[in-house]
Amino acid sequence: MKINTLTMSVAALAFAAVSAFGQEAAINSQANPDKSLTMAKIYAQRQAEEEQIAARLEKQYQGWTKSPNPYSSAKNLAAYYRQLAETARAHAAEQERLAQAR
Repeated sequence: MKINTLTMSVAALAFAAVSAFGQEAAINSQANPDKSLTMAKIYAQRQAEEEQIAARLEKQYQGWTKSPNPYSSAKNLAAYYRQLAETARAHAAEQERLAQAR
């Protein structure tokens, strides 16, 4: 049950991230890939922070069944930011490809 909840949470967050990036305006300049790459770096930094928090909380809260679980929350946030960073990098690559095709 715990794995299903985690999987569903990550899937929902990934869908929301992909949907948010899919609604951006058309490519008008080379600045858009740079913006996406900047966002990817920010998301990667947040992912690293959440992974550090999860590492600190792992020993104390890993087996904790009560909700909310700080360890699980940190792991879920790290996975969420990892997905956002990957999506932003893919978005930047697509923008770059489209900009070069013009």
